[in-house]
Amino acid sequence: MWAVGTMQCCQQRITFHNEKCRQTLLLILVLFTSFVRGSVDAEPETCSYGLKTPGVTVPKGDLLIKYGNPLEIFCKLYEHNAEGFNASDLLFSNNSDVVSSEFTNIVNETTLRLYIPKPTPFSSTYSCKLRKPAKGSEKKTVAVCLNEVHVGISPQDVENFTCVSRNWENLTCKWKVPENYVPTIYKLFYHFGTGNGRYACPLDTDQKENYCFWDSETIPHYRAVQKNYVFTIYAENPFGKTHFDHLISHWAYVIPARPKDLAVGETTSHSAILNWSVAYPMDNFTPGLLVKIEYQSEHDSNNSWLLADTAHMKVSKNAHFNLTGLQYANTFYEARVYMKSSIAVDDNYWSEPATKGIRTKPAIPGANPKTDIGSFEINRESGRDVYVYWQNIDIHLRNGEKFAYEVIDIKENGIAKQLTPYEVTNAYAKFVGISRGSYSFTIVSSNVVGRSVESSKVHVPGEDDIPPQPVLFTKIAFQNGTFELSWKPPSNSSGIKNYTIFWCENVQDRPYQCTGFLDWVHVPKTETVKLLHVQKNNTYQFAISANSETASSGMVWASCTVIHNHGVSKMKKFWHETVNATCVKLEWNLDCSERIGTVKGFRVYYCPTLSPYKDQCKEEEKNDTVDDDPQVRGYYVVCNLKPYTTYRISIAVISSRLVEGPRSNFLFATTTEGAPEPVQNLTVSKVTNISMVVSWVPPVVTNGVIKYYEISYNARRKKVDATNVETILDVLTSFTNYTVGIAACTVNCSSVVSVFSQTKIGKAGKIEVPKVSILNTSLARVNWDPPPERGGLLDMYTVRVTSERERASSPPVYRNTTSTELKLPINCANEGWGQKYLFAVQALNWDGATWYTGPWSDNGEGSCVSSEMSGALIVFISLCGIMAMVAGCFGAFYAARRVWGHYNEMRHVKVTLPPGLASVNVYCPTSYSSY
Repeated sequence: MWAVGTMQCCQQRITFHNEKCRQTLLLILVLFTSFVRGSVDAEPETCSYGLKTPGVTVPKGDLLIKYGNPLEIFCKLYEHNAEGFNASDLLFSNNSDVVSSEFTNIVNETTLRLYIPKPTPFSSTYSCKLRKPAKGSEKKTVAVCLNEVHVGISPQDVENFTCVSRNWENLTCKWKVPENYVPTIYKLFYHFGTGNGRYACPLDTDQKENYCFWDSETIPHYRAVQKNYVFTIYAENPFGKTHFDHLISHWAYVIPARPKDLAVGETTSHSAILNWSVAYPMDNFTPGLLVKIEYQSEHDSNNSWLLADTAHMKVSKNAHFNLTGLQYANTFYEARVYMKSSIAVDDNYWSEPATKGIRTKPAIPGANPKTDIGSFEINRESGRDVYVYWQNIDIHLRNGEKFAYEVIDIKENGIAKQLTPYEVTNAYAKFVGISRGSYSFTIVSSNVVGRSVESSKVHVPGEDDIPPQPVLFTKIAFQNGTFELSWKPPSNSSGIKNYTIFWCENVQDRPYQCTGFLDWVHVPKTETVKLLHVQKNNTYQFAISANSETASSGMVWASCTVIHNHGVSKMKKFWHETVNATCVKLEWNLDCSERIGTVKGFRVYYCPTLSPYKDQCKEEEKNDTVDDDPQVRGYYVVCNLKPYTTYRISIAVISSRLVEGPRSNFLFATTTEGAPEPVQNLTVSKVTNISMVVSWVPPVVTNGVIKYYEISYNARRKKVDATNVETILDVLTSFTNYTVGIAACTVNCSSVVSVFSQTKIGKAGKIEVPKVSILNTSLARVNWDPPPERGGLLDMYTVRVTSERERASSPPVYRNTTSTELKLPINCANEGWGQKYLFAVQALNWDGATWYTGPWSDNGEGSCVSSEMSGALIVFISLCGIMAMVAGCFGAFYAARRVWGHYNEMRHVKVTLPPGLASVNVYCPTSYSSY
């Protein structure tokens, strides 16, 4: 414990020149080593304390080898524990790799030597192993002993030693320790080149993390006033100790804090005053500070920063700078202000920037809209409408809010005219219904400050003086933004001086008006073809005008684009006319067909989309080819489509050379709803004798919005809300076969899916009134029909017999039977004549566990007849019958006579005619025998 305490004490106070502490430690180590060696010598030699192995390596433990010296290890088997093995059974391995035999040799029968003359620096584990036989021809290895080997070098100087002071308030030094495979301790001190004072790192970060940090609170603290620091790094390892000095002019490595309170003072259209202050303590920084100011406008590309000239600026605590040369008025600028030490070694020591936004003041527009002699168009479809075109100016030249283009002066035949444009855009002004005379238009740009200094003019000749226009103006598109423009001169081209070719970058091609950037080029009158190169992948409109010395024909726009080597143009006028659940009628109009040859046909492409809002196909695209039949040209009906589905449709023109042109823009059409596919997995469950549960899975393809499900079961129907996939069918008849069908319904219903099920056994229905026959005074026969609703197998019937006379005093008699007839005893002999017996029947069903009893039928009646009066009763009934028959005969005879007498009286009635008809002889036959 004394030794440990002494070592700790020395560690706290040691310097590499404290010889007394070193001698004390050396004495302690010698005494301790002698004690340990004496203890070990008292025991047999082993690889490690408490570990039994077949042998040992010499030297033992970790080996530290200086680079350039050999590595030598002996592996020795214990002679008393060799078990018949010798040195030929030993091997050395480096980690898991067996050491080559060129580095090993047998010393004697039990010892193997490893010798590497000059190993490279490394750290590795060398193991000695004993090979022992295992099953078969293989051998297993047993560890004998191992050594951790470290080959290293004497202490080296650190790499990348750098120091940085943040805002002259602290100092951080960092370095990288060079690679060494033996433990090396580095410790940092600094001094100022005078005296013997040395100052250590405040903490042990120099030994653990390779850096040191000093500020006003550390001990020792940061000394900002010292211009130069001398840093000494002491290094020590088993192969020696040394030190290295690094001189740092530390003011050159001070990084200031960002400028404080950066603000914008007075601004103009092209300048701004920047004000800021220098944070403490940099306001008293001895070498002084340099300033860098960067700025860029909202119109500049990202990271295209401009540098202000600050070479002659003197920085004080409160700094000011007039930032001039701001090119654009009414523009947002971002300014960045940096500072660094005036003696900084490079640009890595600039501070973080202070950033501020600046908006310059507005000014009048910086340019007027440009025009050309032919930059107008006359539309004569309904009167005379004129479009006056110009080239809009760049946004950075607009210089103020409420920017606009104005037509400020209009003259008709040289006389000022008050005309209000029907429409004004960034590219043109439209005047509707003007006269046939000549007009001049003056155009300027304006904003909230005022109008541009200069203006542009466009002259529109009168109808009698306007030069003729070029004809058949066509554009052919090549790859990479190249267009070939061709035209034919007007029929009378004697006064034509040149042509102007216009192109306008626009979102859409004609017939949409150009609202983008307009540009142009003049072409000699001898040319009728012009190749133009514009930015690819953009849409451009092209126009041409024919120009004389003083006037122009105005612009003629190319109405379609012909793709080079395709021969046909892109279809532009394309729409759908009618739509139903499975078909879409398409209609179209061709453009430029007279210029590009005969059309052979059309190819219609279509596919269902992923959703109504996405144009990706969810299935493979299909196509139909349509012949160019004059009777069907211009429309086609696509059928066999899916209901309630959005389709993406396009069309391509096929030329007479069988070359397919480019497809049109996509057209989207949604078919109407149709009958859905049948439901799936229709099942019946939880079947009782009066109910069952029906469940199903909705159809995968609904072809619309499912509104309800219609369920049929035998002659009954039920509608179920579309949100349900299960319903209960109740009030069913027991033991009955049901055919359960279901259809899903949108505007139409799907085909019916059916399943069969039988309700379980339950109560039978009510039996009709049984028939009763009194066979004699002691026996009656009762028979009946099975109930209409059987409810089961009708396993039994119960007959109830009640004597009407003794109903109150005698209980009913019950008899069971399995047939529909039963003979029952009665007692007419004692009961007497006229006694009634009441017979009722009920049906019973058995389901194996429970009897289900049906309702009783209404009573059937049977009456007793007395045996003593039976003969007289028969005679009486017979006489009554005979008398009734005789009375009937007399009645019939009497009625016949009355009818015959009435007939005879009618025969002798005299016919009396009206006056005037009496002389007419009327023959009345007295006999019908002649007929």
